[in-house]
Amino acid sequence: MWKISKQGKASYCLVRLEIMCGMVLLLIVSMVSLIFLYCRQNKHVAEEGGDSNYEYKIQPPVESELSEIAECYLCGNNKRSLIGHYRGNDDIGIICINQWYIAGLGVRSFEEQDSIGSQNHRTSRFGTGEGGDFFQISQDSSRGISEVEIDYGENSIFDLKVVKGQLCQKCLDQLLNVLDCYGLEGEEAQPRDLCLIDFQTMELYALQEHNRSYYIRDYYVQIHMDDRGAEVNVFYMPPSSL
Repeated sequence: MWKISKQGKASYCLVRLEIMCGMVLLLIVSMVSLIFLYCRQNKHVAEEGGDSNYEYKIQPPVESELSEIAECYLCGNNKRSLIGHYRGNDDIGIICINQWYIAGLGVRSFEEQDSIGSQNHRTSRFGTGEGGDFFQISQDSSRGISEVEIDYGENSIFDLKVVKGQLCQKCLDQLLNVLDCYGLEGEEAQPRDLCLIDFQTMELYALQEHNRSYYIRDYYVQIHMDDRGAEVNVFYMPPSSL
């Protein structure tokens, strides 16, 4: 492969030409591979950090088309809304806005014989109508826990045209205030048609991909959402008496 040649006091290492070319080629290939990996990694980082093309979007104010306040689906007594069944309960719920489907999460039991500490566990599955979201709710009122899994339907993007004829101006304003989201610059906001509600105070809370958690009175809410669906876990956590 190589040999040592001496000329006087100096020594030289003689390498065959094909070996030298191979070493140079190997060095070039290694450098090209490193450059490729570096560019690929930077591209991956840029894709993950592409939020620079996103912007925070809020819903602009809209005038309600509901003529009778008493028929409001949230604060009124419209027979097509189940809100009257839940209003005033010490519980948290989720509203599927487009279909106006209200799901109470049953974190706590309201029957005297089923107080915290007794066994009361059940799982329910249901859809909210054609094109709507699909829910699975696992309730364990003995521990004060409710776990919710939501699969988005085909029509899971908030539709203002539907709701502005169902809510009075005050309730419509409250709803639009919690439908903030992030979206691509220059495009219309596309929030999910979901929000949380505290049945005791009737206050609404955002349920979008950038929301992570809430403390709502004595309840702690954990939220995880992606492009396919959402997971919402609610825990009853009253202040300790110690």
